[in-house]
Amino acid sequence: MKEIILNISLAVPVALLLKFLFKKFAPSYEYLIPIVSIPICVLVAASLTKAILKYEICILNLVSRLTAS
Repeated sequence: MKEIILNISLAVPVALLLKFLFKKFAPSYEYLIPIVSIPICVLVAASLTKAILKYEICILNLVSRLTAS
């Protein structure tokens, strides 16, 4: 369940960034936004989720040390 929530929370900013880039630099290709952004968002979110979960213990230890001091 944690992975699904993390995937969604990471995919939304990527989708918004792609939408902005398409509107800014290629407004005539706006119809491609859903076709292009969905696979990219899934890949980026999945790889970031994998990396975050891999280093989750290290991140939690670092945060606990920072908040304890």
